[in-house]
Amino acid sequence: IVTCSSDCGGVLGVTSNDFMPTRNWSNRRIPAVGNGTMCQTICASAGSGVEAIDVGKPSDVLIQALQRPVEEQGYGVDLSRAVMIGDTLDTDIELAVRSGMRSLLVLSGVTSRQDLETLKEVTRFPTWAIDSFAHI
Repeated sequence: IVTCSSDCGGVLGVTSNDFMPTRNWSNRRIPAVGNGTMCQTICASAGSGVEAIDVGKPSDVLIQALQRPVEEQGYGVDLSRAVMIGDTLDTDIELAVRSGMRSLLVLSGVTSRQDLETLKEVTRFPTWAIDSFAHI
């Protein structure tokens, strides 16, 4: 079994400031079930000890595919010149750090400013962080 992500959940987006204010639904995160949850269910159904091969962020398989030349069925990305933009520390930003890319963490999704301020794992420190693309 191969999975492209081990994420158990994520955020589809965030509601606007004026979204149904009478119901207190302004600035709410809209959750999503992650691919990891579905893959774990399939593995559990397949039998005891079955584990998926993760080829998604931040796997070495993905990093190698990004670096491999196009002529060798890769993407030919010069990771030293690339910037990973994402909202998740343990997938997007860790992929950037492990592969030598710079990274931009967007704080309007999964990761909050508090998550960033209390971060201790060096493999997850972004190069830059912004609150949202809405301000750009």
